[in-house]
Amino acid sequence: MIPLQEGVDVEPVRRIPSVMLALLRIGLAAMASLAATWAGAAVPAAARTCEAADWTVGGAGVEHPRADCAAGPVLNAGSYREVWRRDYDGLLEFPPSYAGGVLYTAMDNGWVTAQRTTGSVVWSRRFTTPWPHGPRDAHYNAIVHTPTYWNGRLYFQTKNMGRIWCLDAATGKTIWKFVNMGGEAAPIVIPTRRGPRVYAVEREGRVVVLDALTGEPIWAKQMLGHTTSALAYSDRRLFGADYDGNVIAFKRNGNVVWRRHLSFSSSYANMAVRYGRLYAVSRLGWAFSLGTGAGRVRWKTRTTGITYGHPAVADGHVYTESIDGTFWKLSAWTGKVEWATHHTRAIGGPVVLGRRVYFSEMGRRGRPGRVIGYNVGTMRQVFWWPDGKYSPVVAAGRTLVVVGLRKLYALRPVL
Repeated sequence: MIPLQEGVDVEPVRRIPSVMLALLRIGLAAMASLAATWAGAAVPAAARTCEAADWTVGGAGVEHPRADCAAGPVLNAGSYREVWRRDYDGLLEFPPSYAGGVLYTAMDNGWVTAQRTTGSVVWSRRFTTPWPHGPRDAHYNAIVHTPTYWNGRLYFQTKNMGRIWCLDAATGKTIWKFVNMGGEAAPIVIPTRRGPRVYAVEREGRVVVLDALTGEPIWAKQMLGHTTSALAYSDRRLFGADYDGNVIAFKRNGNVVWRRHLSFSSSYANMAVRYGRLYAVSRLGWAFSLGTGAGRVRWKTRTTGITYGHPAVADGHVYTESIDGTFWKLSAWTGKVEWATHHTRAIGGPVVLGRRVYFSEMGRRGRPGRVIGYNVGTMRQVFWWPDGKYSPVVAAGRTLVVVGLRKLYALRPVL
């Protein structure tokens, strides 16, 4: 501070009006927040909002975030006790869906099972595909995705000699079925003003839309090439991707909003929608993000190998893996690698529950791997289970369901 000198005229200080000062402060704060966000130094409030996941869909909702921060206070415990386990006669490649105290599991050998979180089986049914030579030549029809639960009904499609099925979730009885070309991606149900609609993408990229109540066809259109990725839905738009590098956004009536062909994209896994962006991984060894509005590439990050597992998006971060055994934590805004660790075996797609992220090691030669959990803040290991393969865990109320190679395990926190 410079002291005033005697005999020197001093000009009075001109004060900025309070309204202008307030606007200036707001503008500076907004610019600082924007700069920090794009630098990866801050997470917007929208990303910090705690939302309960919808486990009636395999990706924890039609946006496929594979994250449930609301499950943390209940399921993030220091230790657990096993309350039951069930051995399934088939590969558990995808996790069960969950609704109203019941887990719905689909298998690659055609079995669909409804089981309460108490361990008792409600019903179990096997789906077969008949051949022209008679019932002796029938074979089991693989269901290689999580069945979708909606309003007391279960929806899924079979891989071979395809059908889209709608079952009564309480009894397992068929309500309707629709003959299609078959697929590996889970159908999703979207309520509209004209009634609920089932959106399913077939193996060769045709999108089929059905009345969810009756199974009557609404429209069908060739949208993509060969695909195993389920459609994602957000803000009245659907998003899909295929093996050939095509990513598409379209309205519920089938009108295309935008289409991109990306040389670095070849999608096996589902895309996730969060914060007005798409997050995806590629079999060519990339993780990347596109804007949902126009499909512009926001960032892409090179990973160390092929990526098959679905990415998880939570709290401003993307969690993914490479088949060489590297697990990645990336900034959702810039794609910057914030943390990585390497395991000796390839790992499946992660799931975030509260303040923990879980993933599965795939194991070798048909043997089970492990399910491992990390604290998302410190990235220290806080959970370990000796049986895993592809999908690690599902939140089922107060039960942590661990998905093994062929078994489900129900764990309860020890208080």
